[in-house]
Amino acid sequence: MKLLAVLCACALVAAGEEGGEGKAPSTAKLAIGLGYLYRRFLTMTQPEQIKLQDALDVRWRRDMMGSIPIRSAWKATFDGTDRNTFSQIYSIISPEVKGFNGIGMWVQNTVSDVMVTWHHGAALKIHMLTDGGAHKEAVLGNPLDYDGAKFAVVIPKSTFCTVESTSDKTFAFLSYIAIPGWTMEGHNEFSLKDMEAKFPDHSELFKALATPGISKSGHHDRHDDHDDHDDHDDDHHHGHHGHRSHRRR
Repeated sequence: MKLLAVLCACALVAAGEEGGEGKAPSTAKLAIGLGYLYRRFLTMTQPEQIKLQDALDVRWRRDMMGSIPIRSAWKATFDGTDRNTFSQIYSIISPEVKGFNGIGMWVQNTVSDVMVTWHHGAALKIHMLTDGGAHKEAVLGNPLDYDGAKFAVVIPKSTFCTVESTSDKTFAFLSYIAIPGWTMEGHNEFSLKDMEAKFPDHSELFKALATPGISKSGHHDRHDDHDDHDDHDDDHHHGHHGHRSHRRR
């Protein structure tokens, strides 16, 4: 009973932050808050996930589960600026998570291309939007277990992107490699409202990806990721590769 009270209090705080000062959170916002806490609880109930988190120091950093970045000691000139040639992090996406922060957040990086590689666990959907509003969806995972899945996908520089878990039970273990190495420069985050304002034609997609729960198969248009991904982007902060630059637009 005490645990339930604590969870409800936390849900009120989480919902209140979105509602703003002086406004009582709605039932829908409370449901989102409790759903978010439930997903966080799931991360502590899977022994394999805990082992990976401990071994690679993957923990909650800047609104995502990520490790400390590994950066290349070598530098090169990219668009007239000397930068680390690459950086890499490991990340874990918990069951039912949508968006890098678990509640539908999209990101964009105008400096780095990012290769996302699946290593273990559930399949994961990567949603991408070009500046012109073209939507592409790629599935990361084992193609022997998930039809059409690929082990790696490249997110082109300046592409808007987000992630979506395909499982309500199993986490996904992946890594992000950013080229050039990820920095806060050029990293932007976008909420549901931000994305709806920029791309009104995709409003239903944004709402679905900000709603807890597993999307039904076929809910979103699925375009096979053609090997030629020449438009890459997003970085955890690398995926964000750093996952949160705190430059909201």
